[in-house]
Amino acid sequence: MGREELTMEAMIERFQKRLEWQEAHGRPHSKLIYTQCMMDYYTRVKEAQEQGKPLAITSILFYPEILLSMGVVTFAAEQYAIQLIASGLGLDYIDKGEAYGFPKEGCSPQKATIGLALEGILPKPDFIVATAQSPCDSSAVMIENLVHIYQSPIYFLNLPYRYDDAGMRALKAELEDLITFVEGQTGLKYDPEKLREFLNNSKEAHDYYLKAHALRARVPTPLGGRDSFSSFGIRMFSEGMPETVEFMKAYYEETLEKAEQGEGAVPNERFRVLVNGAYPFWDMPIFDWMEKEFGAVLVSDLHTRFLSTPVDTSGDPLEALARKALISNMGARAFCAPYTERSIELAERAKEYGCNASIYFANFGCKQGCGLIRVVSDAVREYLGVPTVIVEDDAGDPRIVSDAQMKATLAEYFKMLAAQRST
Repeated sequence: MGREELTMEAMIERFQKRLEWQEAHGRPHSKLIYTQCMMDYYTRVKEAQEQGKPLAITSILFYPEILLSMGVVTFAAEQYAIQLIASGLGLDYIDKGEAYGFPKEGCSPQKATIGLALEGILPKPDFIVATAQSPCDSSAVMIENLVHIYQSPIYFLNLPYRYDDAGMRALKAELEDLITFVEGQTGLKYDPEKLREFLNNSKEAHDYYLKAHALRARVPTPLGGRDSFSSFGIRMFSEGMPETVEFMKAYYEETLEKAEQGEGAVPNERFRVLVNGAYPFWDMPIFDWMEKEFGAVLVSDLHTRFLSTPVDTSGDPLEALARKALISNMGARAFCAPYTERSIELAERAKEYGCNASIYFANFGCKQGCGLIRVVSDAVREYLGVPTVIVEDDAGDPRIVSDAQMKATLAEYFKMLAAQRST
């Protein structure tokens, strides 16, 4: 594998080719918008330096509206590593991250990010913004290492563990300090009305998002597993941008059309699945396999469940952003709050959506995710009356657990559920 395949230029070219293929094959409009958004995002990152715009590396679940509103280009470095891994590239850089000293027990995308940074493949940031403990310990350790590699200034944004009024006030104070930090680093000035523009875009996109995901409760469900995840992924890097609104609108309208026509994501829906844990991003086609082989389709999941609260952008924009970050951010809701409360939320939504199967991907390097397994599986059994299958995986490294091993575990689970139905 050549180094040139890992560069930002190569990534942009791959998305350009994907867009051309999608246009030639009449793919849905939302998919064209999504691919264009990805291409535009990477182009912004690539061109930031030559255009004299400050570049910030951020945590993967950072809410970028505040930086975007100030004219800062944001780059979620972990997402770039995940994108490479999903394309079958960059495995050597997991090993390079480990060789540097990143804990072997850490999460693979973070290890790969360190390897990519050491080799000069990632762009050098002007500063780094981290969401402290969200989404995970591996991310926090990765950020600390990036600071050493790049010798970049950093702001650690501390997330409260509760999303009540006190938590909102605490996070608002953190955001005010972040503004002071960014102004000092860049000379740019915070404009509350500019932030409001981005937040209004976020709210409009979020409203479409809520309506689209509410349709997953329909029988048959109109959204497949990979399509449902795409609506989560785009928000990591383009939240607040007009094109995200355009994508979510098309995404909702396409999903609504399917629902109204009674069109399901799979021809013969048998299992409505709740999925938790970190997916094997290198093997996302495993969800297509589940749908084809067992009629098993994702109806509710960890990634999208905690983005299900409406967003209010009226009033003080900083307060609105703080509240949004606490109530509609997967990292804050899933990993920075009491596990029992979150598990009950997941189980209640799964029951509401008619789930009759439950999968938990136990990502080798994710202490937060694995720490939830027992609490979630107990809540699922209580609310749904079904057992949860624990599928060992690694989010980025196929050498840890293979596709065949995961499929064998899932096949036995669905066969067991089918046998229980027939008795």
